[in-house]
Amino acid sequence: MTKLSASQKHVLHDWWTWLQPESQNDPAIKARLAGQFGGFARAHRATLKRCAEPSLVLLEPAFHSLLHRLEQATTENDYVQPDAWNFALVAGLLAWVDSEPPKDIQNRSFAAQLGRPKAEGSDRPLMSKLRFARLQTADSAEDFFQQARQAIQLAGKTADVVHLTEELLDWQKEFQGQKPDKPRDRIQVRWASAYYSAALKPETTIEPSSKNTGA
Repeated sequence: MTKLSASQKHVLHDWWTWLQPESQNDPAIKARLAGQFGGFARAHRATLKRCAEPSLVLLEPAFHSLLHRLEQATTENDYVQPDAWNFALVAGLLAWVDSEPPKDIQNRSFAAQLGRPKAEGSDRPLMSKLRFARLQTADSAEDFFQQARQAIQLAGKTADVVHLTEELLDWQKEFQGQKPDKPRDRIQVRWASAYYSAALKPETTIEPSSKNTGA
């Protein structure tokens, strides 16, 4: 299973924070992030959100700011090496995330979030079982990108940024033929387990936490 290094996690979370307009309200945070990724403009996130497929993300300056910083933060011994295509899909989807779930949520899998009830006492998950099945059986990176983008919106544009990234990288790795030997370690199996466990468990809905712009 994909695990980003501590330095890679920090860069990724900082980049996501940089995309949020609210981050510009704190002069210290604004200056720190500008030093890493350049000056902020609302167009950065807007143009990423308009990308209909990962190949279009590859053309965006904001994406290359992320890729450049990841390359600087990565050593040859790190498990994940920055790959433009794989991280283009990640960046295009993270642009849709507005907030993260509370830190006390134990299962931070994105699929678990999709399986949680729409409202307190409801037996209907945020994402229907039919739509979840479509996400699980996407037959191309472009199809998966579209399905995952819709899933993020159904989840209230809330996701654990680092955890979601690692799961997206797992999906791409397996889609490209690099599947774990043990079926239980595969992303489709892990997501199915997380989704249905959450769907069958009576829980209250998750309210997004305030943005942690100091990450």
